Amino acid sequence: MKRDRQISNKFTEKGIIVEEKSITLYSEVKNTLFLKNQKYYKNKFIHGTPDNVQKKVRDMKNSWSLDSFPMYETIIGNKDYEWQLQGYMELTGIKEAELVYALVDTPNKIIVDELRRLDWKQGIYDINGNVKEDRIPLVVETVTNMIYTEHRLDEFCQESMSIEKKWFTDFFEIPKELRIKVFELEYSKESIEALYEQIRLCRERLNSLTEVMASQLK
Repeated sequence: MKRDRQISNKFTEKGIIVEEKSITLYSEVKNTLFLKNQKYYKNKFIHGTPDNVQKKVRDMKNSWSLDSFPMYETIIGNKDYEWQLQGYMELTGIKEAELVYALVDTPNKIIVDELRRLDWKQGIYDINGNVKEDRIPLVVETVTNMIYTEHRLDEFCQESMSIEKKWFTDFFEIPKELRIKVFELEYSKESIEALYEQIRLCRERLNSLTEVMASQLK
């Protein structure tokens, strides 16, 4: 029986929920309608579904918070993303790609969960569920790091029973143009050949291990 391990955490949860919003934000910044790609690509080595394939291959990455958004970076920090896009270019035949980071307002539920974690660690709430006065700056810092537009801050405070908008005296909205960061990549045949060779070697190693295990079961 085949067994798979599903990887899920708060970072991937946000990415999945706000995926469409990140594509919409990118469309607004570029003044071009980008649509979510639904086509699944596969060959005998690699497979995947790029987020967008309009003239270029695009993959969206939704930053967890402001401090994890690569606003000032000039190179891709995670090399796995470069390999991912090289694979997508190989599968689609498109020779140019964009790695697009988006800074999208965090859904309320995720912010509430994060505040609960903060409460477990630092006790931000009193016995009545109100934010302790000396913990207000910490709450403001946490929420501000996860919400970037005025209307979403208003919505969050209106829905919350314990967070008050008047605490956010220094809040400022981050322009949408600053909430998109694009890294350009070009197709590399050499990289793909090296990738395929590593996959071949890995398969050979796995097959040999499987044969050893099978012989032990006889």
